[in-house]
Amino acid sequence: MSHKLCKAFLRGIFLLKPPIRDPPPQWDLNLILTSLILPPFEPAAACSLKLLSWKTLFLVAITSARRVSELHALCVRPPYLIFHKDRVSLRTNPSFLPKVASQTNLNQSIDLPVFFPNYSDRAEQKLHYLDVHRQLRYYLDKTKIFRKSDQLFLSYAENRKGLPVSKVTLSRWLSSVITYIYQLIGKELVSNQKPILPEL
Repeated sequence: MSHKLCKAFLRGIFLLKPPIRDPPPQWDLNLILTSLILPPFEPAAACSLKLLSWKTLFLVAITSARRVSELHALCVRPPYLIFHKDRVSLRTNPSFLPKVASQTNLNQSIDLPVFFPNYSDRAEQKLHYLDVHRQLRYYLDKTKIFRKSDQLFLSYAENRKGLPVSKVTLSRWLSSVITYIYQLIGKELVSNQKPILPEL
């Protein structure tokens, strides 16, 4: 049997009887955000590098509504990352090609507004802990001493510390922060699958 015929045969079997997969677990965004303003994620200055990385990625992903491929291509080198008074502007590195490669999408600025910067009480201060502007500053400050790449998100593993992470790793971080929080508060995610963010 030729290679092409063998490939077509296997594909036919797959289409006739595709593998059955459990749907990914449903998770509560409000529960995750509420947990991100509490220990061990706060205070940010005392947060571990792993949890700081997870929280930063999660907030950027949720507030930007961008694909993992775009989050992976974010660059810290000016002018690709600029902190303004009322927002932070992010851009992907110039070599990145988006899924829809239109003139509008190529190197498009991702502008994320500040969140409760001038809080007036404890409740608003806690909401400010979800501010991407604030979170990115903490993350960049903590990673600058060992940073070995202009890619925004870096590995925290000792043997790869400071090196850029893969898209697969970023997807795993997003699943991990959700799973970790559910375990932390003693709630169960009912599924054999890893939790995922909706396709953005």
